[in-house]
Amino acid sequence: MVEFAEKGISADSASPFIFRNFIRKNILGLNFKSNAASMVQDNEIYSNSGTGEDHTGGMNILAAAPTIKLNTFKNNSGSKASAITYFGAGELMIEDCHFNDNQSTGGGVITCLAGSINVSGSNFINNTGYAINNKSTENSLAKGCYWGTQETAAIAEMIYDSNDDAQYGTVDFSELLTAENTEAGSTFEFKGTLQIKVQNIFTSAPIEGAVITSLVFQSLETTDANGDFSISVSAGS
Repeated sequence: MVEFAEKGISADSASPFIFRNFIRKNILGLNFKSNAASMVQDNEIYSNSGTGEDHTGGMNILAAAPTIKLNTFKNNSGSKASAITYFGAGELMIEDCHFNDNQSTGGGVITCLAGSINVSGSNFINNTGYAINNKSTENSLAKGCYWGTQETAAIAEMIYDSNDDAQYGTVDFSELLTAENTEAGSTFEFKGTLQIKVQNIFTSAPIEGAVITSLVFQSLETTDANGDFSISVSAGS
């Protein structure tokens, strides 16, 4: 768990394997620069604010080339990019990731400022701002992705590229997926045993023979470093 930091994880001229972490509630989740070539795989990257100097919530990449695979980016924000900003000389690979409920004002879920990106097998669902904001002169790829629609005109509206400003490169979003890629995103989750006691709210005495007829979990997330967690249950359960 990496949380409540200005920059959650930083790699400078280093190549750590960042695997199966919850990276949340930071100003910037991950920061890569100076030829860092990390593998970032199977992480939950969410609720990072993007209010710092990088104006990016999830991940900022400067002159580095990490491989980004099987991660979930959700509820991140940032005026430059909510999930990923890339400024590099090569091609950034983004494979089988899930992007949902990220918010950017004037930017994108993914913003490319230099170099190119190659996104494949990924889902873009219910994000605000552009899904891909290509402000690089090079062409990029976003093939084999799911966009929540099959209408090419609607998908084109989610992408900023040479069709909006001729000085920038194109984004090829062909080979559309007709349904969400269920294998995209992180499989990392909390596992354990949940014990439920039914008791009198006034006396705290246990109620013998009580039966729970339905229980619908709406959310599950840790609340502190000790691993204690809270569960939200739907009304009437």
